[in-house]
Amino acid sequence: MSEDIRTPQEGPEPIAYSALFHREQRQRLIELATLFLRLGTISFGGPAAHIAMIHQEVVDCRRWMSQEKLLDLLGITQLIPGPNSTELAIHVGYERGGWRGLVIAGGCFILPAMLLVWGLAGLYQQYQSLPASSRMAAVWDQACDHCGCGSSCVEFEQESD
Repeated sequence: MSEDIRTPQEGPEPIAYSALFHREQRQRLIELATLFLRLGTISFGGPAAHIAMIHQEVVDCRRWMSQEKLLDLLGITQLIPGPNSTELAIHVGYERGGWRGLVIAGGCFILPAMLLVWGLAGLYQQYQSLPASSRMAAVWDQACDHCGCGSSCVEFEQESD
């Protein structure tokens, strides 16, 4: 009796970005932008959740690369300091779209959170003198103390006239 061990069928190697026609290159960059803009918008839960969502999209759904390749990229991100999920998004962008993909994937992954923080900071600056905002400021200060960033947190105090 021989045991039938089945492994998932790997597709052919993806075509290198530089070997594609201009229209196909543009399509890849659009795909990267839409994927990482969506993941950047809906990804909550920290790097572990982000990495799982990137894996699901890149390996399982879109089949842009094999699980082994993604794990290799994840291993590389573990070697350099910084947020692993953002670095993984940047690496996937580079593998899929060259240096343009690197910039697009990284920017689209970071942009939603950056805009959200800017919006909240603007609201805080606008309404910090209201009584309810003093409670929010206390919570903000406690959060800064808890995360350890202390004085590195941006202060949005209006200058006194």
